[in-house]
Amino acid sequence: MAALIAILGALCSLPIEVQAGDATLSVLAAGRFHDLTMAERRLLEYADIGNEKRGDWAFCGISTNPKDSSNDPKNAATWKHERDIRASMIRWLAADSKAGARVDPKGVRVIGARISGPLDLSDIHVPFAIALVQCSIPERMDLESTNVPSFDLAGSRIGEMFGPNMTVEGDLDIGYDNNPFADTWASGEVYLEGAKVGGNASFGGGHFVHSKVEPLGWGAELKKALDLNKSEIKGELALCCGFESHGAVILDGAKIGTLDLVASHLINPNNVALTAMNVSVDRDVVFRPFQGDSPEADGEMNFVTARVGTNLVVDHASFRGKAGERHGLVADGLAVGSGFTWREVTLENGAVLDLRGAVVGGLLDQERSWPSLGKLLIDGFIYKEFGPESPSDATSRLKWLRLQPGFRAQPFQQLANVLRDNGDEAGAARVLAAKNDAQSVSSSIPKFFPNGTNNPRHLAEVVSSIAIFLMASLIFAQLHYTRRAGIAAGESAHQHPSLQMGIETNSNHGVDSASERMAANTPPAGVPRRTTTLQAPDRSSGESPDAQNIFRREGEFWTIAYGGITVRLKDAKGLGYIACLLEHPGEEIHVHDLIAIVEGISAGQTVGNESDSLQSLGAGLEIVRDLGDAGETLDFRARADYRRRLLEVREELGEAQRHNDTGRAEAARSELEFLHAELSAAIGRGGHGRKTSAHAERARLRGGHGRKTSAHAERARLHPGSARQNPAPGSHARALFR
Repeated sequence: MAALIAILGALCSLPIEVQAGDATLSVLAAGRFHDLTMAERRLLEYADIGNEKRGDWAFCGISTNPKDSSNDPKNAATWKHERDIRASMIRWLAADSKAGARVDPKGVRVIGARISGPLDLSDIHVPFAIALVQCSIPERMDLESTNVPSFDLAGSRIGEMFGPNMTVEGDLDIGYDNNPFADTWASGEVYLEGAKVGGNASFGGGHFVHSKVEPLGWGAELKKALDLNKSEIKGELALCCGFESHGAVILDGAKIGTLDLVASHLINPNNVALTAMNVSVDRDVVFRPFQGDSPEADGEMNFVTARVGTNLVVDHASFRGKAGERHGLVADGLAVGSGFTWREVTLENGAVLDLRGAVVGGLLDQERSWPSLGKLLIDGFIYKEFGPESPSDATSRLKWLRLQPGFRAQPFQQLANVLRDNGDEAGAARVLAAKNDAQSVSSSIPKFFPNGTNNPRHLAEVVSSIAIFLMASLIFAQLHYTRRAGIAAGESAHQHPSLQMGIETNSNHGVDSASERMAANTPPAGVPRRTTTLQAPDRSSGESPDAQNIFRREGEFWTIAYGGITVRLKDAKGLGYIACLLEHPGEEIHVHDLIAIVEGISAGQTVGNESDSLQSLGAGLEIVRDLGDAGETLDFRARADYRRRLLEVREELGEAQRHNDTGRAEAARSELEFLHAELSAAIGRGGHGRKTSAHAERARLRGGHGRKTSAHAERARLHPGSARQNPAPGSHARALFR
């Protein structure tokens, strides 16, 4: 009897093993996950290799129509628990060998489910495709080093996505790809650095925003929305068809087949909207409209040292931004194999077009798409010909060259070469003659601003240090503005005659122009600096005693009064500079002239017996105010190298932080500080390079030191806490000293 029982037991055990080997996914999952939801059962039934009647999708809602509102993930808050699929179940299907063997090659294809829990597929070689379409995936997805045949999130609403070094053998769809699904929305950063995509990568129609807290802990200043740094996409990268990013799109160092920016909206005000530094695109880059939707960039588009195999097209596009903000196209060092198209382009509020050092085959542009004066940077720009309907005559192109912020010889020579090569010898001769004239004027005229241009932006580089926000600047600003309620911030004193300051100087009445006033104010020999008195005019009765505001030199001291507070400061150069500027409100004064007036050295005037000595050397000697320079501290290529290294060091820092390598992280931080310091020293406001040994730069530093020294030396004597009591003048100072 015992033997019979043993035999029966052995026989019974065999079917159990066979059944386990042939068990459906639902049976296998039931042994691991309790209380399967309706959505989970539908997923398992669809994906099972034994299901011969599967359709295209496993629908987890009440409708099989993808366009039905019940399948729109924006309504996921109203979905019942039965529509939940545990993220751990998807991982189990991908990682468990027995479960994976039962999944059909069509893979996981779900519409209208809510994925509960963080989806972690990191370091897994997934044997089947995954499509979670129009799903709600609110928690972070970890796809680091995941390998998958294809990955589709079209129409879904997702949170952060972390997928460095992810490999997708086919297509990666996180947006529109000729499908009927809704738009994709990401509520946090999508990070795919180093990702490899064998087919196309589509983010079309998607909406991407930067995370409120930078997940990597570095690069927060860029506000990254989509990071594809150093990725490789063999097909097309589609950021098109209504694509919208609120934050930076990073493509630095990426290798891409085609870059489609058709009807994209890149929004990151006063910051980098899209950076494709050192990107390599085999075919085209296109930034143009689609179905009436025109592309735009609010912020800077950066294609520094990018390589484009065929064409770069910018057509019917807008570059938005406020005056003084960082916006426009920066593409120094760009290389385009065929044509660069720049047509029907809107450049708002001084947006820049920077093509320094760029090399293109043909230039297809139009006059109405050119930037404003001083915003065209084309030194080193090389092109072979002008495209059809582009201005190609000398007259138009000389007008184009005059949009540069100063004289540069290469753009004239390049234009002459192109005109000559295309048979216009007369036009080439005219351009070369214009070049000689411009060069002569640039080297001989008294320069109100560096580089021979009357561009107020350069004033910021020369006198930016005047904007000291210590107590001396506060008092100075208060002399120009009032705290009276009802006068809006930023209104000019000319709009309110009652606010005009009374100014008494050394006999400059009746002098109108700034240059005439400078000449009138030049002191006689032996007078190091002049005395300036500024007093508020008498007001009608009823005004408070605070109206009596004084800025007056008395011997070796200055008396300054405002709001009933009076202080006396020992004489210093900085106070003289401020007094001089007060005498010329609203006028541009070069730092050379400022120092000349205050220190008694006028333009063309020498000190002591120097003039007689120089005259004895002969009439051929010319005295000039600008002693020249030794060129830019860093040329555009060197700056591009520095920027590339900045990106590399930031990556090294991020990797060191992820691996808790404190020594390496500290070394990276030190190098970052060094690189930032070098770039800061070499680049002035507006992105223009500072000149080595430049006369204007030395004067700027000299003038700034005088103003700062006077403020630092005396600020302790001012009324305690007065800056805290009236912080508004700080903003006035920023407006006055640009």
